[in-house]
Amino acid sequence: MPAAGDALTIDQSGWVVDGFHFQPAADGAGVHLTWTTGAGAEDTYIQNCFFDGRWGTGLYGIELEGAPANVTIQNNRFAEFSTGQPCIVVRSCNQASPYQNHILGNTFQESVEYITNIAEGYNACVFMYNVFSTATGILAATTTYIDLGGPGHGANVVTQNIFGGDYSNTGGYTAEAAGTDNWVGNYAFDVAEAEVSVSGITIAEPAA
Repeated sequence: MPAAGDALTIDQSGWVVDGFHFQPAADGAGVHLTWTTGAGAEDTYIQNCFFDGRWGTGLYGIELEGAPANVTIQNNRFAEFSTGQPCIVVRSCNQASPYQNHILGNTFQESVEYITNIAEGYNACVFMYNVFSTATGILAATTTYIDLGGPGHGANVVTQNIFGGDYSNTGGYTAEAAGTDNWVGNYAFDVAEAEVSVSGITIAEPAA
């Protein structure tokens, strides 16, 4: 738990981060991944870690800057990040969108924003086997479950996740604007939406 700044910054390829408890500072991320043309944090594995927002004081859980490719984020837990402090965020960087990242088997709890972006999107990434719980209001209600919007190229696959809350854009679910994402086969609580079958399986991208 640093007093200020990022707990861990990775700007080289091939690192494995396994089994840590991160408590980010109010102005930093638990893990900050960077990439510039020709060098950076591509091929990184972040797994089996606990990203603890400490009742909303951590800035980001994982921050991607500069679109590192082939990053795998798996089997982690994210909890207690507040408004404007997402668990996983892509930050605007004048580079391409994150490419072929895999976000697998993570649990997201008691946070306001889970997976989102700041003026940047995602490109051919896979989001699978994750659990997105609805916050009980210890900090505030969840406003963003998964937002893949921004100027990314799309072609993301979002499947076999468990979705809490309202499966819609207003409820905090947003596909990439190009319309090329695949959001079929998730388990959603909100069976009232046309994009969710009566059995609770998503059959289309979230809509307004």
